[in-house]
Amino acid sequence: MSKKLFRKLSRAKKSKSFKELDSSTLVMTITDEFFQPARIYYDVYDQVALQNIFLDLKCMDYDDQKNRWVWNYTDEAKKIHFKRTWSELPKEIHPLVIGSLYAPKENQMYIDVNSFERVPAVVRFFGDRIDQKIAEVTHMQLYNKISRVRDGIPDHHKLFEEILSHRPDPDAEMHALIAEAKKSGNLEELRDQFFTEQYEKSKHKMDTIETMKVYYDIGHEEDCLETIQNGLRMRTAVAFEHDRGNTDFTFNDFLNKAFNLTPHKGV
Repeated sequence: MSKKLFRKLSRAKKSKSFKELDSSTLVMTITDEFFQPARIYYDVYDQVALQNIFLDLKCMDYDDQKNRWVWNYTDEAKKIHFKRTWSELPKEIHPLVIGSLYAPKENQMYIDVNSFERVPAVVRFFGDRIDQKIAEVTHMQLYNKISRVRDGIPDHHKLFEEILSHRPDPDAEMHALIAEAKKSGNLEELRDQFFTEQYEKSKHKMDTIETMKVYYDIGHEEDCLETIQNGLRMRTAVAFEHDRGNTDFTFNDFLNKAFNLTPHKGV
């Protein structure tokens, strides 16, 4: 999105209420990202230690009315750079809530955020402060759609599951492939089959609600974050094509367009 359009939307948000905005206006967060809800899931191994970490963080507050922890854009978190940084926001809107944390079960937690850009911020911020023996990020659910005023504000609790019913695990697929290759001895054939299947999947229509595995490996943090960011940016790009009416646009089309490739008729 151009800086000119960002400024236009920012002025609109300052001068008009949500109901007064044109129905086609993009819904944006206060920090100027596209409003695309996401939910990041964690397995919790030590609830007491986790609560103590939250108590020690000045940017965390407990909201007893909604039975949640809120992650505020202040203190330890204000160094995070969104499209509008902490210093660029009006003083009167602080503290700005940038994430809501819920614990539906003693051994599980999820964090709700309002944009895809906030997902890697969550993974890095809490991943760097919470030992994986205490809690570990596992998956995320994404709303792969562009929000406009006419659609209203998407509600995390209506979009996403509290407890994941299905946990995709790409590692399990790969381990199954390796096991089958060892048994049959046809490694090259199975490898070709795997990549053919992945290519065919890239031509499927993107799900509006998608569940994905999240990796944050200590020692490989930057690689993990880059993988998350690239995957989310690709989904936003495909969602914009759908919003423009190109509803058959797929990940495969995006890659062909991004790298100026000629679409394959077969593999």
